[in-house]
Amino acid sequence: MSRLPKIQMLPSEMPQQRISEVVSLPSRPVPFDFEVGYGNFAPDVVPKQGVPRSPKLLVQVEWAEGPVNNGISAFYLQARKKYWVLWLRMFNDNSYPWRWDWQAIGYCNRANVDEEVAAKHLLLEYWKFSENRFENSVDWINQEGLLSIADIKAILRELSRQQQALG
Repeated sequence: MSRLPKIQMLPSEMPQQRISEVVSLPSRPVPFDFEVGYGNFAPDVVPKQGVPRSPKLLVQVEWAEGPVNNGISAFYLQARKKYWVLWLRMFNDNSYPWRWDWQAIGYCNRANVDEEVAAKHLLLEYWKFSENRFENSVDWINQEGLLSIADIKAILRELSRQQQALG
C-alpha cells in the first residue's frame, strides 16, 4: 500500500510554484479508449478490495472555492493487467476518525499507451468531466509525483484551451 499523502505545513516543504519549465502535453494516443467518472466501471478494472495495490502518486493538489469549501486531493495511477486506473485520494474530515479515502475515477486500456501519457490524458479527461466541480480547481500543487508542476500546468493550459474552444 502506498504511504499517506503528506500535508505540508512549512513553506520550505512546498514545491516551488512560480517559475517552471514550459512543457507541452504529449499527443493523445489513437485510439485512446478511456472512461472517467464515479464508478460503474467494468468488474475487471477496479480491484475487488476497492483499493489499489502499488499505485504511483501523480500529484497532490489543494483547491479552494471559499473559506469553508476547500480540500486536498491526491491523484494516483495504478497499472493493472489490461488497464491504467486513475485513483483519487481525498482527505475525508466528515468521518471519525478522519481518514484518506480511495475512489477509482477513470481508466484506459494499456495497449500502446505508456504510463506518463496515460497519467496526463486521464487526468485531463477527468478534469474535463468534473467541470464545475471542486476537483478541477487547482490552487496549489502540494506534492509532485510522476507528474511535475510543469506537466500539471500543461494539462491545465490544454483544459483551458479546450474550454475556450467550446465557447
